[in-house]
Amino acid sequence: MRHRRTPMARRTPIKRGKRPNRVRKSSLAAEKRGLWRQFATYVKERDGYQCFTCDKYAEGAAMHAGHLFTRAKGVMLFNPKAVHAQCASCNWMLRGNIPEYVSRFIAKYGIDEFKALVAKARETKQWTLQEIQELRAAIKRSGADYELLYAERYGL
Repeated sequence: MRHRRTPMARRTPIKRGKRPNRVRKSSLAAEKRGLWRQFATYVKERDGYQCFTCDKYAEGAAMHAGHLFTRAKGVMLFNPKAVHAQCASCNWMLRGNIPEYVSRFIAKYGIDEFKALVAKARETKQWTLQEIQELRAAIKRSGADYELLYAERYGL
């Protein structure tokens, strides 16, 4: 014996008034992603789309902004001296090609600058929304403004 379905009452949609446009607060994570996109583009343009570790020229997805030190502690995430253009092969497949990166970094900036960055890389940095927004505004103006602000606030 089959059960017969009873016809359901027709539902009327709930009328909702127009909601006021809310100004959405920007989250820290979203701001950091935005700053990273701007910063990575600046680094690649600054370095002329040439890989810092192997001298290859590339554009688009084949060119990355590679870090000298891990990004995990946050302090080196947006440091213009610790990030250079790297091809995808060096950055992904060779995991940053660190031995070559270090030797070229020392040749370009000197051993004292390298030692200073090594000491700085041991620190931990919790970025605030205001700091990220200030850096985004500076990099939007120009790369030179960004580097000056970063050096003034966080040291290079």
